[in-house]
Amino acid sequence: MDLYEAIYNRRIVRDFKDKKVPEETLKRIIDAGLQAPTHDHLRNWEFVILKEKEDKERAFQFVKQGIEPTLEILKQTLVDGTPQQKMYAVAMPRQYSMLINASHIILPFFKSNSGVMNPTSVSSLNPLSSI
Repeated sequence: MDLYEAIYNRRIVRDFKDKKVPEETLKRIIDAGLQAPTHDHLRNWEFVILKEKEDKERAFQFVKQGIEPTLEILKQTLVDGTPQQKMYAVAMPRQYSMLINASHIILPFFKSNSGVMNPTSVSSLNPLSSI
């Protein structure tokens, strides 16, 4: 498949099968991700692969805490909101459930020692752009 065929044939996935992904496929996905350019050609990546529902729920507990207080606002938005707001009110909780129900979640982490949290110049944010 050439580049343009891949671009024109892409699809959005909103539901995932409850099917485990073979380890070899996960390795190929991560290897493909490692081909992306990074700041100073560093490959300071680490990956956490969440497979079990309990692990995913533990990892997303903070996301869930952030969603729960907004559910009432979202319900009201579905009644009184603009069409765009209504679309968002439906999509936001759905995105959480899509992640929780996916068979695997790959979390990429980029380690940087350049002070991304306390930048001294714009160029000290380059590792952040790699993330």
